[in-house]
Formats: sequence, structure tokens, C-alpha cells
Amino acid sequence: MMYIYSMIKNLELYIKSPKIFFGLFMCLFLLACTNYSKEEGLAILKKSVRAHGGMKKFNKLNALSFNKVTRLFKEDGSLEQEIVQKQSFQLQPVFLTKIEWEKNSTAHEVFYDGSEVIMTINGQMISDSLELVAATNLAKAASFVFFQPFKLLKDETMLMLEGEIDLNDSTDVSVVSVKFPNDESTDKWKFYFNDDNQLVANSVEHANNMSLIENLEFQDVHGLLFNKHRKSFYVDDLLNKKYLRAEYFYNDLAATFAK
Repeated sequence: MMYIYSMIKNLELYIKSPKIFFGLFMCLFLLACTNYSKEEGLAILKKSVRAHGGMKKFNKLNALSFNKVTRLFKEDGSLEQEIVQKQSFQLQPVFLTKIEWEKNSTAHEVFYDGSEVIMTINGQMISDSLELVAATNLAKAASFVFFQPFKLLKDETMLMLEGEIDLNDSTDVSVVSVKFPNDESTDKWKFYFNDDNQLVANSVEHANNMSLIENLEFQDVHGLLFNKHRKSFYVDDLLNKKYLRAEYFYNDLAATFAK
């Protein structure tokens, strides 16, 4: 900020018009505030990564698997669908994702290595382009969701501290907005960190709706803190809950680490 102040004092010697001076002052002030917000957003994320076990320990994680149970609900609260998936991730030496589930008594498998996806149904390779796009998105979303907050730091995202709010009238949280590299979508992501620097929720605003996903329970895996139970709500612009849309459980988690 002292550097900005020095620039302004020097500009005063050359700018006689108050309007021009004020305009330049506001531009410099907003630039300084933006840089500060970016630095604070990154600082909060780094604290959260440490609170969840630290990047050093996360980088030693070789492989991880669990059973994910997803329950989807209708607006009246009745159960719409339950999905059980076996999700497996290899993190070293290269990142691989495998997702297995059954639907209508048929076995589905998706393999993704970061560039190519393979999908099979009852052992038969699927070539339909729309099915493969959906499979790719499924694999990407699986790793993105589970490996937070670590993945936010590894993906070199643009972070911006937006301030603090009282989430659900019960938890004081810092709000960090996130923009992902090469993301052309209009979705708006925000992440919420409590006073213990834990990532307790995130929200995503789509074109037609907005969701708030709460991380209700964590599980410790050799010092790394991952989600165990989450709920997703449709909310309004003020994060007031409309109804429960989904519930997620991450069970039977197993992991291996490099020595």
C-alpha cells in the first residue's frame, strides 16, 4: 500500500485536474484491494490444506478407494434414486480414475487417465460419443469433489476472498470465490472455511439454479481429513435452503501411501 501511496503523491505533481487525479486514484486503490483479496484467498486455502493434513502428506498418497452412496430426493422429500459406486483413484506415478456401479442389473465401468476415457457395460466397450463425454465428466467430477481442498491448490485456481458470513445462522465462515483455469462455463463457485480452517461447504451457481453442499462429517485417513457425509440443497441467492436435493456417503475408505 505504501508503494501505491508513493505513486499517487508523484502523480499529484503532474495532474492538475482533480477529476483525472481522482479517477487514477480509484483505479490504483481498486487494484490494490484486488491483489490483497487474491493474496488473502490463497492464504486461507493454504491454511485449510494444512488443517486437512498438509500437502506434503497428500503428495505421498499413492492410491485411494471407497464406496460412494448417493441418494437423490424429490422436492416433496421422497427418495428419487439411490446410486452406489465403487470409486478408485491412483495418484502416482500417474493419475487414474476407475468408477464401477450397477444399473438395471448391468455392470458399468469407467476408466479415465486424464486424457482418454474407456467405458464398458457388461464388459462391452462403449463408442457412443455422448456416453463417453458423460463418462469423462463423471470421472473428472469424482476426483474434483473428493480431493478438496488439496485439488484447489494443485489446480492453480484463481482465488478471491469475498469476506465473512454467518452460514446457516450457526457457523462463521470465510468466503472464497474460485475461478478455474481454462473454464469457459458460467458456473460460479464459492468455498466456505470455518474458524478451524476446515472446508465446511461450497456453493455453485448455475444458469438456472444454485446449490449449497455442506460437508457434515469428516474421516481421518492416516492424518488426511476427507469427507464422509455431505448434503446438497437447492438454495436461493441468499443461501436460504429450498429443499434437500442429494445426500452423499463415502464408506469403506482404504488408502496406500509412499514410504
